[in-house]
Amino acid sequence: MHAVPLGRDSEAARNLRAAFDLYEAGVELTRARLRREHPGEDDAAIERRLAAWLCSRPGAEHGDGPGRPREADRGTGS
Repeated sequence: MHAVPLGRDSEAARNLRAAFDLYEAGVELTRARLRREHPGEDDAAIERRLAAWLCSRPGAEHGDGPGRPREADRGTGS
């Protein structure tokens, strides 16, 4: 397996930062939607709903990768 250089200005680092930014934006949008849908709930209740959604969102019940779920390879890498 080849390591991908993740220097501060590398394309891989920029792409990873963009992915993290998009994830955070999605979480914030979902939090805002939950607040609109449940205006009487306090912050703790909204955070519980958000956590539940993150664990079981439609279309990604088994993760975000395509294909069938399987156990991760826990080999030594040799």
